[in-house]
Amino acid sequence: MRLVEIICGEKTSDSSLAKAFDYVQQINKTPIVVADSLGFFTSRVFATPLSEASQLLAEGVHPDRVDNLGKAVGWPVGPLASYDEVSQRLSVEIRETQIDMGLRDADDDPTPQGSALVNSLVKDDNRGGRHHGGGFYQYSDTGKPIWPTLVERYYRPETDTSISDQDIEDRLLFRPVIESLRCLEEGVLKSAADGNIGSLLGIGAPAWTGGYIQFVETYGRDKFDARCEELAEAYGERFLVGKVVLEKVSEGALVN
Repeated sequence: MRLVEIICGEKTSDSSLAKAFDYVQQINKTPIVVADSLGFFTSRVFATPLSEASQLLAEGVHPDRVDNLGKAVGWPVGPLASYDEVSQRLSVEIRETQIDMGLRDADDDPTPQGSALVNSLVKDDNRGGRHHGGGFYQYSDTGKPIWPTLVERYYRPETDTSISDQDIEDRLLFRPVIESLRCLEEGVLKSAADGNIGSLLGIGAPAWTGGYIQFVETYGRDKFDARCEELAEAYGERFLVGKVVLEKVSEGALVN
């Protein structure tokens, strides 16, 4: 992993930050600076396409299609396969701990159907991810097929055919892009450059995007804004993004 997130607390001095920054460079890593916030930057953004993939699955889209279109976006593996690697059990435990500590509202869930699916997978089926014997996939020396019960339980052909490939790809890609913009808007990220570097080196953003925030410029700000509104109307408010941060990105005010 080339990236190191340097987390600044309320009392972190400029000299402490400078020393940490220099040290990270001395060990041949690439630093970005983020504010102390729930999930920081990389974990917070990395989770969004995984939760969107779970939501698509819960809606009835075939899991093979979800992961194939995720790879078509440019990720090396599909989001469901990635979820298996990072562990569904861990994500459930983290969420429940945050709720118990008052750090997260239990009702504040942009993908409730997907969360319910993952919760059931872990607690009812004891499928917590690859490390725990299997999750969305089942693992053996001969291959890695989708767990058949997942298809039997959730796949609905009529829903699957009603959602276009483009919508699925955009839902998977726009979620981390929008979350990166929110990190900028909330001051979790100090600059758009940190967001781009962090997404490319830390959480595997497709290289062709130039980073999740740069993607807005690649796509075109007005076109991106319009597409977000289309997705929000069809699939929920999680696809809405603040106009102010979009304007600042477009103006280059947040690049450095």
